[in-house]
Amino acid sequence: MSTCKAKAGEGHNLIPWTDTHAHLDAETFRGDLPAVLERAGAAGVSRVVCVATSLKSMEAVVAILSECGRGGKPELYGTAGIHPSDCAAFGPDSIGRIEKAVTGNRSVAIGETGIDFFRNYAPEDLQETAFRAQTELAARMNLPVIVHCRMAEEVVYRILAGIADVCGRRIRGVMHCFSSTAAWAEKFRALGLHISFSAIITYPKSDAAREAAAAVDADGILIETDCPYLPPQSVRGRRNEPALLPEIGAKLADIRGWTIGETAARTSANATALFDL
Repeated sequence: MSTCKAKAGEGHNLIPWTDTHAHLDAETFRGDLPAVLERAGAAGVSRVVCVATSLKSMEAVVAILSECGRGGKPELYGTAGIHPSDCAAFGPDSIGRIEKAVTGNRSVAIGETGIDFFRNYAPEDLQETAFRAQTELAARMNLPVIVHCRMAEEVVYRILAGIADVCGRRIRGVMHCFSSTAAWAEKFRALGLHISFSAIITYPKSDAAREAAAAVDADGILIETDCPYLPPQSVRGRRNEPALLPEIGAKLADIRGWTIGETAARTSANATALFDL
């Protein structure tokens, strides 16, 4: 629908950014998603990966992609997966449903999946089972996996490192909303994963995340909003949205010593390569 796209000409002459992680199916966007997307396009955000987190969320993402379609600004892509906080519902048919959702629905990745030992909304053994099954599916389908990791680096690393032994190929994907150390970023990069940074790098106390953002090699770095969560420091307390991605990009440019244009070009090129956009 045209209401999901930026007005003709808006944003087209701006630096093109790619938001690699947004929850556009969140309840907070249901009243004004067309306006949210219009603002994103006007800000120069040309592509957004709309990330699913549950079986219900997968259906909502498919609906958003169907309604808003390709060819607008931003162009939308989807994913299919079950977040660790939602994996209490993970069962014998879940992988089949994820695979079906991916096929033919412009989905570019499996996820968001992973391990969260901070909130622990689901038993740890079930989180591991669900994460392992989804990463194995991603490897079989040769799709990237979007990884949530909170206070669980050791377990996440062990599972990802073992995928090649199970599936015969190295896993590819992204450690999303990365806030751990530069040392962990290097270890995950060695496995073949990209590292994605959110507005956490704009927060005063997030020195470790900024150090990691400075250390990751240029070919492995991405940026995201993780909206509606984690707005940039300048608008803390407000809803986050894709139009704010350039502010995160500007902070990354400052950290890396890059120009704004270079930051947008590098992160967008990396997203293109990872997600086959």
